[in-house]
Amino acid sequence: MDIDNGPISGDDLPEQGDKSPAVYKRHPLYYFEDANLFLKAQDSGFIYAVYKGMMAKFSETFEACFTFPQPQGKEEGTIFDNPILLPIDAAAFDVLCSFIFHLGWKSQSNRSTDELLALGRISQFLQCPDALKFAIAGLRFHSYDFNGGKKMFYASTFGVPKWGYSATREILTSVYGVGGCCSEYSIDMKIHKLLLEGESNLVCQIQLLAREIPNLDDDAVWSNCPQKDRCMKALIKGWEVLGPAIGQTRGAIRQVKVLVSMKVESEASFAPMRLKCREVLCTRVGQVVERIEAFVNNAAGERVKACIEQEHPEAYDVED
Repeated sequence: MDIDNGPISGDDLPEQGDKSPAVYKRHPLYYFEDANLFLKAQDSGFIYAVYKGMMAKFSETFEACFTFPQPQGKEEGTIFDNPILLPIDAAAFDVLCSFIFHLGWKSQSNRSTDELLALGRISQFLQCPDALKFAIAGLRFHSYDFNGGKKMFYASTFGVPKWGYSATREILTSVYGVGGCCSEYSIDMKIHKLLLEGESNLVCQIQLLAREIPNLDDDAVWSNCPQKDRCMKALIKGWEVLGPAIGQTRGAIRQVKVLVSMKVESEASFAPMRLKCREVLCTRVGQVVERIEAFVNNAAGERVKACIEQEHPEAYDVED
C-alpha cells in the first residue's frame, strides 16, 4: 500500500511472516545506538531504531499501541531482528521522522507540496496532530500547485474549512467547472453536491442576466448622453443578439464580461451607440457579473466550510 494514494486501512497490514532478518539494514539516518524501539516500513529492509517515548509523545497511535501488553518472549520492536512492521512505505515514514528528529530538516516554505501532503497523510494515519498542523501551515506557501480540486480534497481529508471556502471559489470561477476540477479526486459526496448547487446557481444567474437589459440610468455618462435616444434604440436592438449569447455561456461566469466586450465591439447593432455609452454598458455588465460571482461563491463557500466543520469538529484552520 502506497500512502501517497490515500489513507491506510487495517486491511493493508502486512503478514507477520514477511520478516526477513537476513536482509535487514540500519537506516542511514534514523538509527540511534541507544534506541529502545525498532520499526520497519513495509517496502524497505531498513530498520528504524528510535525512541519509544518520543514516538508515543508525537503519535497517539503509537501511544495507544504501547499500552497493550505483549506475550512474554514475543515483544515486537524491542530488538533489531524483531521489529514492528508498519503498514507504511519508507518514503512516507522518512518524512515523518524528519519532522520528529529534525534530521534532513527543511522549513515549511522549503518543502515541496508532495512532501507536505505526504507528511499530512501519514500524520493523520498515525494521529500526529503537531506534524499535521505543520504540514497544513506549510501548504499555504504552495498556492501555485495546491488549488482547486486538490485543495478541496485535502480540505475535506485534513479538516481545513478555510481551504474549502477558497477552493470553492477557485472551482466555481474556473473554465473547467466542477467536473473538470474535481474529476481526479474523490471529493466527499456532500461537498460535491454543494459545489454542483453553486455551479447551478451561477447558470441560473447568467440566464437572468441574459433576459434583462442592465439599467444604466444611474450612470452620469449614459444619462447625460446627447444622443441617448439613438443609443437606447441601438442597445435594445443589440441586446436581442447579445442576450441569447450570454444565456448560452458555459463555464466561468467571468467569461460573460469577455463575451459582452467582444459583441459590443463587433456586432453591427451596437454601432450607432456612442463609444462612451458602449463602455458604460460593458462596465455595468462587468459589475453585475462580479456581484453575482461574489454572492454565489460566498454562499457556496460558506456551505462547504460549514460541512467540513461539521465533519471535523476539531478542524485545523489556517490563514489563506
